Amino acid sequence: MSDEKMKDMENDMQMQDVMRDADERGGPGGRKGKMFFRKKVCRFCTQKAKIDYKDADGLRRYTTERGKILPRRITGTCAKH
Repeated sequence: MSDEKMKDMENDMQMQDVMRDADERGGPGGRKGKMFFRKKVCRFCTQKAKIDYKDADGLRRYTTERGKILPRRITGTCAKH
């Protein structure tokens, strides 16, 4: 085979590898199949728990490692809490 054909074949194989990697990640959008998410429910409402700012262990899931408060859209707490 000529050098040109070999280079073309190598380029084709590289392109197929790139496309295969994109397929494994879920395509160009990064999503694979239909997205399904579970609605987040406020833990304070369901357990009727009182919020105590002194209870660091109880509030640990609502703060970052640096102590910043996580937003409602991530934690699932309601507007009251």
